[in-house]
Amino acid sequence: MDQRKVIPLFSILLIILVLVVFWPCVTFQFLRWDDFRHFVSNPCVYSLSWYNICNLFQQTVNATYIPLTTLSFNLEYHLFGLSPFIAHLINILLHLAIVLVIFDFALVLKFSPWQSFIASAIFALHPLHVESVAWVSERKDVLGILFYVLCLKQYWLYLQKNSKGHYSLSILFGFLSVLTKSMAVSLPWVLLLLDWFYQRPWSKKVLLDKLPFAFFIFPIASITFFTLSPHPHITHNSVLIGLWTFSWYLEKFFLPFNLLPVYTPVLPVTISNLIYLQSLRTFIIFWCFMFLWRKNRLFVFASLFWIGTIFFFWRFDFADNNIVADRFMYLPSLGICLFLGRYLSKFKTIAVLMVIVMGYLTYHQCYIWKDDFTLWKTVLSLDPKNVLANQNQDAIIHGPRSQGFDFKKLTEDIDKNPLEAKNYIERGKALLQEADYFLAFSDFNKAVRIDPLNYTAYDMRGQLYALREENKNALDDFKKAIALKPDNALSYIQTGVTLESMHDPNQALIWFNKAIKVNPSSGRPYFQRGLLFYDLGEYKNAIDEFTQSISLKNDLKVSYFKRGESYQALKQFLLAQEDYKRALQEDPNDKKILNALGVFYLTDNNDEKALEIFNKIISLFPYYDDAYNNRGIIYIQQKQYSLALKDYTNAISLELYPYHALITRGDIYFVMRESQKALEDYKLACFYSQGDTIAQTRRDQLKRIMGK
Repeated sequence: MDQRKVIPLFSILLIILVLVVFWPCVTFQFLRWDDFRHFVSNPCVYSLSWYNICNLFQQTVNATYIPLTTLSFNLEYHLFGLSPFIAHLINILLHLAIVLVIFDFALVLKFSPWQSFIASAIFALHPLHVESVAWVSERKDVLGILFYVLCLKQYWLYLQKNSKGHYSLSILFGFLSVLTKSMAVSLPWVLLLLDWFYQRPWSKKVLLDKLPFAFFIFPIASITFFTLSPHPHITHNSVLIGLWTFSWYLEKFFLPFNLLPVYTPVLPVTISNLIYLQSLRTFIIFWCFMFLWRKNRLFVFASLFWIGTIFFFWRFDFADNNIVADRFMYLPSLGICLFLGRYLSKFKTIAVLMVIVMGYLTYHQCYIWKDDFTLWKTVLSLDPKNVLANQNQDAIIHGPRSQGFDFKKLTEDIDKNPLEAKNYIERGKALLQEADYFLAFSDFNKAVRIDPLNYTAYDMRGQLYALREENKNALDDFKKAIALKPDNALSYIQTGVTLESMHDPNQALIWFNKAIKVNPSSGRPYFQRGLLFYDLGEYKNAIDEFTQSISLKNDLKVSYFKRGESYQALKQFLLAQEDYKRALQEDPNDKKILNALGVFYLTDNNDEKALEIFNKIISLFPYYDDAYNNRGIIYIQQKQYSLALKDYTNAISLELYPYHALITRGDIYFVMRESQKALEDYKLACFYSQGDTIAQTRRDQLKRIMGK
């Protein structure tokens, strides 16, 4: 068959594969996890005015500079409204466009149609790419990488034809890519790699060709990298963490199972941990292949492409929430897909089976992104220790519902009168409630510039400075707010809170006193003064302040709870019990208060009541490790060791550093005369604690008893 005739057939087949496998996504909802921040609650989406479009190019979203991504949401909203169906469909179609461009790019690289099809099919259906397609927030991935691959194709055509038109198009697509996603910062390196792959003779022109890319890419990308990218905290464990993150991506590409939107750090970080030994093995194998296949130009290209594009996601500590992520492999996997496409094409049956298996895995992987509840439930079923998943699921089930701010109206008010500070303050307050601190900060800044005498603008901006731990700036803004409105008690309170966070309790107390003098009918300054006394260990004074806060109806749940803790610290247990109960009347499902009441009953030897409380907590929050630990104590006291064993096993599965639970479970095994299991738990406790003396003592004593 004529090679040219099969190209349209392969293209049609790729279209069918992508649409069939990813079609479930069009039935999915927007996620509270970033979809609201990027789209639903993003004020830049709701106006096509020239003022708003200009403003859009001056904003970051989640500290990421992605103006073209936001513009795509803006245009989508004005064409189709807030439709999750359309949002997901656009992501799928953009992914499909990338797949077709990769197919064409492979043909331009002189791949056969069959080789090009296999390479693009692997990219199209790889399970690691589900996150970038099924998550609306990752529009920046599918749109940005589309421009990125178009840039590569045009640059390759420029190398072949020495055409200024293709070179100009490559610059244009590179510029669009970096405005969509900062990952385009790797383009100059990758273009140099293409020069090498093309076997272009080395000359000054090779470097000069990259100058336009570096000129606009590096400054634009730096907006994101200087604000968002973690600055690694180098420790003795950094090498091991670096090895793990380096190897994780390779391992997940070739074994794409148990994929999650967020991953828990592998602890403890020690060479004796099997995971880190495996990472070292993978790292060594990779570089052995690089040496053995150094003459295979495509393999070296694929490997260096992967290293050059994954480099910015190579972590050396666990400071960032995104230690590793599936979406980070969306672009870096391209080189590997091209390599596999060329060499797997020799084994047609294996290649077809691989595509079928990946399609099956990807189809089912899509469903975890159906809605918030499904997403976090799936994560916790595979990774019970995942703190972020636990917090998000609790917020979905038990947390307060969204305020449902009308960002369209708030933005329209600004469009109608862009010189009215009040409009920015109102929108900034709504953004602050949605925890979108970056856009809120921008609005408060504009309010200050428009009306330098508006005390509310300074007060709100000061709160954001305080949240960002820029305490000096926060204090300056609160000072300006007070100067403009001396009877505004809130600014006095915020000043005191900031000073307390700076470990200056004496000055904080002075400002809380001023707030009370300005507005003695407000309960909040009494509450803050109570927290200050509590932290100083002055529990009697704290009780007086919380009592005053309660009498003024200030945040009754927390006021009762903190007064209860103060009573408990003074061993006035009956009063503490009453306050915990009152706090629960305000919120019957607060796990922290429930746990405190359960612990009270436990210390009061009221096992029946304590058991009732802990059972309730576990039924409401099945991933709350403290409840299992505390219920386990009751079962130990009742000598119900099998039940205690079960609870401590659950606690161990939920804790990142479970050495205390391991020691206790070891004690239970010892009492049950299962010495070998007890010894194994003590050894594990030593492993996790890295030197805990209790664990070591238990282990050594048991070894002597067992004669080992």
